[in-house]
Amino acid sequence: MTGLELYSHSLLEDQLWYVAHPVHPTDEEVAAFRVRRDEAYTAERVAGCLLFSDRTFMVPKNDHEVREAIVRDNIANAKVWLAWLTRAFPTITFIAPWIAALDGGGDNDLDPAMRARGIRDCCRTIRRCSGMVHVGGRVSSGMTEEAKVAAQVVDLTFFGRRPPATLEVNP
Repeated sequence: MTGLELYSHSLLEDQLWYVAHPVHPTDEEVAAFRVRRDEAYTAERVAGCLLFSDRTFMVPKNDHEVREAIVRDNIANAKVWLAWLTRAFPTITFIAPWIAALDGGGDNDLDPAMRARGIRDCCRTIRRCSGMVHVGGRVSSGMTEEAKVAAQVVDLTFFGRRPPATLEVNP
């Protein structure tokens, strides 16, 4: 389903939709992050810090720190999507409980056991929702697993990583 179908659901009452966004870093994201980090070092644009998705972090030095920074950036981007969806479809209640779990330190997407538990918890939540929305530019393996238990899936990944500048939904 596309954004147009989500609009038709916004005409119904009592709609609760789960928002799914990629969290776990891909190898491509890690490589792109390293290139940006190395460019920052070379150009000496930012002394000891790296500007990444509108937030400043200490420059990650090892692979684990790079992956942690990407997870934080993905969470920040998911929050932007959640806000956009809430404004674009004001009659629908959108939730992303995994944001609080990861942001608050209760879960760790880089720990395989905690990631599995997080996906399990998300699937339990999705079963109680009217459907789920895929955002963030790609569908991750976790999102694919979660979609298996969803009543309906609306895919808005065609918009790309960031939500549109306007609230119009024209798939």
